[in-house]
Amino acid sequence: GRLLVTRYDVYFIKDGKIIWEGKLLSDPVKEEDKIFVASGDYVFCAMSDGPVLWRQNIKNDGKLSITDGKVLVKAGGKDISLDPETGERL
Repeated sequence: GRLLVTRYDVYFIKDGKIIWEGKLLSDPVKEEDKIFVASGDYVFCAMSDGPVLWRQNIKNDGKLSITDGKVLVKAGGKDISLDPETGERL
């Protein structure tokens, strides 16, 4: 699928249909040619031109950062560490 990020919303599109949509709670984080988005229900990693590399179903506060080579997602006041390449929890 592909990720479409607007000023306020984020859309996950697959086979020409919107599979999921949500609010953009904070600005996406860009690193090299990838974009990381925490949207409240999911954490996405997509290429800058849209194709989704991975998504994780993690209830989150909408804030993430890249620190020490890890994606840190705020969820319920705690940090969840994810591998930036695979999205797997560390």
